[in-house]
Amino acid sequence: MRKLLLFAPILAFATNGDNLIGAGAISRGLAGSGISSFIGAESIFLNPATLSQAKTRKIEGGLTLFMPNVHAKSGHSDGKWHKSEAPKEYIPYLGYLQPLQGGQAIGMGLFSVSGMGVKYPQELASMKTSFKYAKCAFAYALSKGNLRLGAAVHLALAKLEMDANLPNPRGGKESLDAGLGYQLGMLYHTGALQLGLTYTSKTPMSYKGVFDFNGDGQKDTFKLTQPSELGIGATYALGRTRFYLQWKRIAWSKARGYKEFGWKDQRILALAFEHRFPRIDLRGGLNFSSSPLGSFKDSQRAFFNIVGFPAISKRHYSLGLGYALDPKTKIELAYVYSPKERISSLGFEATNRQHSLSVGVSYVF
Repeated sequence: MRKLLLFAPILAFATNGDNLIGAGAISRGLAGSGISSFIGAESIFLNPATLSQAKTRKIEGGLTLFMPNVHAKSGHSDGKWHKSEAPKEYIPYLGYLQPLQGGQAIGMGLFSVSGMGVKYPQELASMKTSFKYAKCAFAYALSKGNLRLGAAVHLALAKLEMDANLPNPRGGKESLDAGLGYQLGMLYHTGALQLGLTYTSKTPMSYKGVFDFNGDGQKDTFKLTQPSELGIGATYALGRTRFYLQWKRIAWSKARGYKEFGWKDQRILALAFEHRFPRIDLRGGLNFSSSPLGSFKDSQRAFFNIVGFPAISKRHYSLGLGYALDPKTKIELAYVYSPKERISSLGFEATNRQHSLSVGVSYVF
């Protein structure tokens, strides 16, 4: 059972489960929307089919500052609230787009899609974790009339470190791994309406010697699969304004590790708008999701889900701004706020509130 329980602390510190709601400043300003519309290099990960709408060569890069505010307590120890002392996370991204002849395009990108960690005092088992997860993608898209198709290969790179006193230290060693996955996308446009569909495969990962799960003095290998995703979106253009509607399902219940731990499939709804002035783009959006956490069957399960970074963030509100410095250079900004969520069960309780700031720059050449 311990092998199933101890993965929870490393995964729950993002937004929709352990996935960030957006790849960069533009999609985060749109509350994660982008399946049904080309928004630049971020489209490499949102829907590769939209890359066929690219008109110019472009390079984009940026950084998200992720600021958590997480507290937990246990009625089985001192019963006091303790704040996680894990540092702020700096999450970078970089992408390149190249249009080709005949309605084709290629794209390459490196995006950190998750960054998390906890650090609790001895009253909460001195739990300390650090998890970094990034994807390098190579995408291709083509256009056939009103239909656009795209595909991408994902190379996932991850680093995991975890430790806890149970009652002695069980980890403290970093483990690295890489995995392969793919993404397929489709886009159909007619008049002012665009419809997008995308599927991302699961990606198996394995972290060797990361933690002594069974207490035998040997650090074990932990196998964890990032789940598959299905997304559907619609974009409607009304003059200079665009409206976005998007739905996604993340199949936690079919991914190794998550499945055994009892996570449920998660459904996510995003609503957003964008208004384009001659040099300024204004954006805003809402992102709502169900919780992937199932019921807790025992106190160990409750402890590692609730105290060890609960995946309980369900509401996100975003604002975004794009400003063209000149015809080739543009600055993008985004702010995302997730209000406090609370969870309690079997003597454990936690709260989670999040802020993030994103900045990006793009250059056309």
